Amino acid sequence: MAGISPCWKRKPSGVGALPPDSFEPAAAPTSSSREPGSLPANALLKSAAAPACSPRCSPAAERRLAVDISGELLEKARARNLPAGQVTFLEKRFEDCDVNGPFDAVIGSSILHHLDIDGALTNIRRLLKPGGILSFAEPNLLNPQVYLERKFHYLPMFSYTSPDETAFVRWKFARLLAEHGFQDISLTPFDWLHPAVPRPLIGCVRGIGRLLERLPGVREFSGSLYIRARKP
Repeated sequence: MAGISPCWKRKPSGVGALPPDSFEPAAAPTSSSREPGSLPANALLKSAAAPACSPRCSPAAERRLAVDISGELLEKARARNLPAGQVTFLEKRFEDCDVNGPFDAVIGSSILHHLDIDGALTNIRRLLKPGGILSFAEPNLLNPQVYLERKFHYLPMFSYTSPDETAFVRWKFARLLAEHGFQDISLTPFDWLHPAVPRPLIGCVRGIGRLLERLPGVREFSGSLYIRARKP
């Protein structure tokens, strides 16, 4: 299996890690014919710098095309010494990524909120094969900290937030995915673990977070959204 994904511009603020079961590989195609220089149809587009480029979110046997706009982050990804032949790195703006697919999936963590979202979704749909999936974790704008970071990014206390960053509201982003032709759309609020939580308390906070994620209304204020959709 092979793969590709957009870039990280900075280290995330502690929200947006993909759930471990976020990717289920699609069945491989029956035909192996493709254009010269293209990736096999059972491809996965992933982020070079993000944890999505680790085996955690996908089977070890897959092949991946990892795309990032930052050469520095690509070098860090190469330094992970992932198995030869499984990962190809490409330094490019994702919205302009014109590689040949199709791909089983396009996945990433804390990616889309840095991009021109209409251009990114259009390209994702182009890259996916019929039945291919989009799978991302992104910041939830209804989370109080995320909202303040975006609203007051110019304050010194939020200096780590770049002016072009955004975040998403669950139902609005679901409508946007539908407008771009995706189906089986699912957006799930999750993540209450703040990076400032002391290590001894992580387990306790995770347990409380799992409870809050089940409470209607309250869960809408989680730190992240797990976004999944399918190309028809």
